[in-house]
Amino acid sequence: MPKRCTFLERRVLTSSSRIRGHFVAALIVSTCAIAACYEVQIEEGERRRGLGQHLMRVLERLAQATHMRCVRLTALTHNPSAAAFFKACGYSIDETSPSKEDSAHYEILSKATDNTEECVA
Repeated sequence: MPKRCTFLERRVLTSSSRIRGHFVAALIVSTCAIAACYEVQIEEGERRRGLGQHLMRVLERLAQATHMRCVRLTALTHNPSAAAFFKACGYSIDETSPSKEDSAHYEILSKATDNTEECVA
């Protein structure tokens, strides 16, 4: 099956209509059927208020509704607070993540949707 991608961007607004955070993701329709989260950003002054968790839940619901097997993302190892955030949201090291011996500057995390028990490449 050929790969098809649908790119998504979601913005979170407050009452003043200022953008406080966003994510950029793609739904990849092929034999892998994954939602790839490319970016999640929350303004520094707006962090720790639940906006990031809200954005991730929106993406996870979209992935589930479109029959994706999982949400997959890359977390940079020099940003331990981001990795801790994603792990607190239920993400774990994906089988496609480089091993610790590879000395990569990132790790790949994933979270299965209710459509499957695991995220397999």
